[in-house]
Amino acid sequence: PNGTAVINNSNRRQVDILSAGPGAICYDYLVSDCWAAEVTAGRGTEGQAVEVFTGCTMSIYSTVGGALTAARAGTKATVAIAICPATYNEELTWPNNSGTLTQVDLIGLGGSPATSGGAGGVIIGKSAAGDGIVTTTNPCAMTAKNMVIRGATRSIKWTSGINWRVQCELVRFTEIVDTNAFVECVFDRCFFEEAV
Repeated sequence: PNGTAVINNSNRRQVDILSAGPGAICYDYLVSDCWAAEVTAGRGTEGQAVEVFTGCTMSIYSTVGGALTAARAGTKATVAIAICPATYNEELTWPNNSGTLTQVDLIGLGGSPATSGGAGGVIIGKSAAGDGIVTTTNPCAMTAKNMVIRGATRSIKWTSGINWRVQCELVRFTEIVDTNAFVECVFDRCFFEEAV
């Protein structure tokens, strides 16, 4: 389900997630660019555990890369990372499948990138001198939903690895997507501005 995550003004350690649909919302990680200001002000820490109204606990980060690093070091096979609307100007090195982690689900909260070009939604990847997502040897499976993945030269850059499973829904790719390592890929209602 898509929704909106908001840091509660009266309790800065509380994150309220408003669902766009029915059901409980439980993610392993929440990424919010405004969390950096809370950390700087001493009101929170990167990776801090927060409890949401559903009773689920998640760790909050100000960068997508921070959440991916924590997921790579964790003990779960599959993790879900909810990403608040913002532009995350970072090149992501995709985790490999060498430990416990086998799949990462990225869920963008906010506007639809396929129709708005990312306005009001989640944009990840470098705008200059870098790529969006770079694969590693034996990469974990990836699902991505409701976001823009950009890069200076490539939205997804294959550097090494084989048998990468990718499933994307409502994702706009602004640059080339290397599909060399894809063994299974599903693109549902995605928009490609460059070659695949």
